[in-house]
Amino acid sequence: ARGLLRQLLGSYLARPPQELRFTYSDHGKPALLEAQNPHGLQFNLSHSGEMMCVGVTRGRAIGVDIEQVRPLNDMMSIAASFFSPRENEMLAAVPADQRELAFFNCWTRKEAYIKAQGQGLSIPLDSFDVTLVPGEEARLLAVRNTQPDEAARWTMQAFAPVAGYVAAAVVKQV
Repeated sequence: ARGLLRQLLGSYLARPPQELRFTYSDHGKPALLEAQNPHGLQFNLSHSGEMMCVGVTRGRAIGVDIEQVRPLNDMMSIAASFFSPRENEMLAAVPADQRELAFFNCWTRKEAYIKAQGQGLSIPLDSFDVTLVPGEEARLLAVRNTQPDEAARWTMQAFAPVAGYVAAAVVKQV
């Protein structure tokens, strides 16, 4: 996956991929060295199963996540541990046959947001709310303990790249 990312970034920058050098934030988010990045490219990578997802922007923070939708025996206990109370209520209200998809919708959207922030799991997953109902527009609904308009500063897109997978991308607005 990293080799493909390097090739993609090299093509954007018209540079040989092997020449690209990376730096890492305190929380491990990679970035191109500033001297090699005249366009201010920001990027993020995720992989699950046989799929990977890459997001690239010019000058805007981005986070992506992809997950293979699969049965989880402890799905509701994972949700209780990591999702917000509002998200747990929404998940419980989803028909049982759509609950796995709703769970992974929530998970990918939350992961994409914290990856865009570049702060890793220092942001508690239950400190913000996202939509999760299948077919509902992907949105960051609320972020607690921050600026009142924080949720409006981000755009969220959800998509299913192939059957059996869901993905999300979150980009900071200018």
